[in-house]
Amino acid sequence: MAAPSKMLPSPFQVLLERLSSGLDALDVGLLLCAGDGAPRFLSERAGELLGGAGRDGLRREVARVARAAVEQSPRGLHRPALHRLVDGAGFEVAAAVVLVPEGALVFVRAVQLGRDGEEFAEAYGLTTAERAIARLLAKRLTNKEIADELGVSPHTVKHHVERILHKLGVSSRKEVRGVLRDGRR
Repeated sequence: MAAPSKMLPSPFQVLLERLSSGLDALDVGLLLCAGDGAPRFLSERAGELLGGAGRDGLRREVARVARAAVEQSPRGLHRPALHRLVDGAGFEVAAAVVLVPEGALVFVRAVQLGRDGEEFAEAYGLTTAERAIARLLAKRLTNKEIADELGVSPHTVKHHVERILHKLGVSSRKEVRGVLRDGRR
């Protein structure tokens, strides 16, 4: 990855450096991408995750999601989103994109996905109950069937389904299946 420029406002640069050192300890990399997706800041862990040989496709994907977040968000209105990115060798990262005035902050973490998307669902911040319901949604069960399976009321299931859709940033049960199956919306 090209060396990012250090032409950032001094207080913001200090904030990024402090934030990235804490995130590196949690095995999370941090990038600041300009509106065109070019990196302006790259933490040590982000460099490790994205700088290896054969990771060109992954670097392009990170730039693409950062650029898309900036382009699709007029006046900075952007809901943070999580993306599953895979390179040609099957290495996977979860990338969360958050807009800031200086561009797009991208948080990246290596992910090993299970067959049922459990780790990816956890990366979205789904609670244990929401993950259980999401797995049943992926099996095309209705709210009533899910409620019967879990021993809760259909109203409780409806509430959890709404939270799942919100957290995954999707609008349908079908999209939940796609996210859990292969990380796409």
